[in-house]
Amino acid sequence: MPANGKPILVALVDDYDVVLIGLAHMFDRYRDRIVVAEIDANQATNDAVDIVLYDSFAQPESDHDEIRVLIRNPRARRVVLYTRTQAVLWGVRHGFTPDHNRIEHCRGGPCR
Repeated sequence: MPANGKPILVALVDDYDVVLIGLAHMFDRYRDRIVVAEIDANQATNDAVDIVLYDSFAQPESDHDEIRVLIRNPRARRVVLYTRTQAVLWGVRHGFTPDHNRIEHCRGGPCR
């Protein structure tokens, strides 16, 4: 629990509904500490939140503008970026066949 005794308000931003739903359910058992205040698929954050969790996996080449909008949003105190790129690269090394264009784009490290 945060020092002020109130749960952390989180907004989830991702291109895929299935990821949004999964993330939201991941926090279910922490409802006393974390409240998912907003779930957005490609929309601006409308509610005042402590943290915006933004998945940069789906379209890394166009994320810069979206990230800039999130960071400048006065209703978002903090923006946290995450990606599943490392999981995809691990899968490639272990026999999975993903979208090779995306893999080559991200092979050198975090997608830019």
